[in-house]
Amino acid sequence: MKVLIADDQVGVRSALRLLMEEQSSDCMISEVADSESVFSMVENSCPDIVLLDAELPGFSVERDPQKERSLQEAICQLRALCPTVKVIVLTSRGELRSVAKMCDADILISKAEPPEALLAAVRSLCVNP
Repeated sequence: MKVLIADDQVGVRSALRLLMEEQSSDCMISEVADSESVFSMVENSCPDIVLLDAELPGFSVERDPQKERSLQEAICQLRALCPTVKVIVLTSRGELRSVAKMCDADILISKAEPPEALLAAVRSLCVNP
């Protein structure tokens, strides 16, 4: 399974990498810290799952003329680059649950949820392609 972790905080990326590696030895994990790198990695490697920070620099949860893309536009572009990609939106803001649904994310996970919630979400996407 190929997983792309997209978060601007190195500590979050490292923790997610460790969590994923502990659970599965067959994971190929890549990390990026900005929006342009997400698109480049998805286009070049078509990961199975993208763990996408909802507030990654370059994205906006709502239309913001100062930002390049809304979260919805970003997810649509990721799927255009790799139609099979599953997107798990990660956020520290619980109120974004409805935004993630509107953006057609597969799953939204709060960064405050226990690690088991993220692992369950990843497993569910692997079982239900």
